[in-house]
Amino acid sequence: QAISEILKMGTLAEKQNRSVVIFPEGTRSKTGELKTFAHGGIAALLKKMPSALVVPLTIDGSYKVDSAGGLRIRAFHKVEWIVGKPIEQENKTANELTAYCHQAILQTLARNK
Repeated sequence: QAISEILKMGTLAEKQNRSVVIFPEGTRSKTGELKTFAHGGIAALLKKMPSALVVPLTIDGSYKVDSAGGLRIRAFHKVEWIVGKPIEQENKTANELTAYCHQAILQTLARNK
């Protein structure tokens, strides 16, 4: 069901020249370690958005504000959003783009430590 919704969103975003954010990890890491990326959602989205640029977005520190999966947010923790270098889709598969983004985010997290 998620893939069909992503396809609808991609069609609408391409038609209206909009941006879309997708979180290929699925859920937030509880430890801050980057999880494996699923490429199915990205592949579906890019299929419907052939003109879109792919931009790795690192969100560093968000795991610190979530109190063990609860609904209470802990204060005074730094959460940083780092926008990576946009890349063109041309001649790249969804797997390649997913791997590129995963690697770029890993490198950004390593630099932030």
